[in-house]
Amino acid sequence: MSPIRRQHGVALITALLVVALASTAAAYMVHQDQLSIRRAANVLNAVQAYQYALGAEILAMSLLHEDRKDNAVDGLDEDWAQPLPPFEVDGFLILGRIEDLQGRFNINDLVNDNDTQNAWALDRFRALLVQFDINPNALNAVIDWLDRNIEPSGPYGAEDDYYLGLDTPYRAANGPMQDISELRLVRGFDVPQFDALAAHLVALPRQTALNVNTAGPELWIAIGARPDIAEQVARRRPPAAESRRRRRGRTQAVPVADPRSEPFPTVEKALQEAGLTPGGNTAAGLSVNSDFFLLRAEVLADHTRVVLNSVLERDNQGMMRVVYRTLGDL
Repeated sequence: MSPIRRQHGVALITALLVVALASTAAAYMVHQDQLSIRRAANVLNAVQAYQYALGAEILAMSLLHEDRKDNAVDGLDEDWAQPLPPFEVDGFLILGRIEDLQGRFNINDLVNDNDTQNAWALDRFRALLVQFDINPNALNAVIDWLDRNIEPSGPYGAEDDYYLGLDTPYRAANGPMQDISELRLVRGFDVPQFDALAAHLVALPRQTALNVNTAGPELWIAIGARPDIAEQVARRRPPAAESRRRRRGRTQAVPVADPRSEPFPTVEKALQEAGLTPGGNTAAGLSVNSDFFLLRAEVLADHTRVVLNSVLERDNQGMMRVVYRTLGDL
């Protein structure tokens, strides 16, 4: 082969290699551009979905505001207690539901601001621990976590000297809990039953009353009702295929497709139906209305899911405020 033909062959191979490398680089750049476009679209979708979730929060606050103007009793028959009907906006599916947080036991009710203990709250929390097969003596450790002193409450109490001796040391909060997940740090609560118990607990920013109209059977047992009666009272239903919607002092019968729990008008009426005698610690810390609610708004779109959890507080005039927000499944 002549030197000229050999040089032409080398040049052709070099040209093919350059074309191959350029094609590979171009394909890589196109792929990276597609990834960037998809990444930017996902971020934009997530931001848009979050804004729609905030819109659901505004709707929830409006429902709760109107409800307080209409009546002074909160029960599961009301509009706010029904799942928000799913609706679609610009390809985003929006779902939501409101839960009464005062249908749970507020862990911060155990200890007052002056470090004194609430006897009725202690009795109910101890009864909850027994129901979930958790050592009731662990109550002492909870009190130590909440109160400001550094003296252990009984033989099962726990202050800094206990927690600083753990493999991963930390200190007791010596103040109200900010979230019920904090309870897992307390001595005696790192147990398999924790999640089942925590579903009936809440940590609210101030002391609250338990709403007898939204409390489950576990809470009714903690109040003192027999298990069979507690189930009946908690699942109380209207006598007919209609619900009573209360509007500004008048009662209006409205047909409903599904049975809804009919609320008790007073704590005394609720206790009587549960076979309990009103008065004393039995009626302490109970109510038929609520101030704290949880909105769970879920927004779905292509490759996007945003879940917003908003704790909402309502005052006596119906004015609403957002206590805090979290993102993700609880």
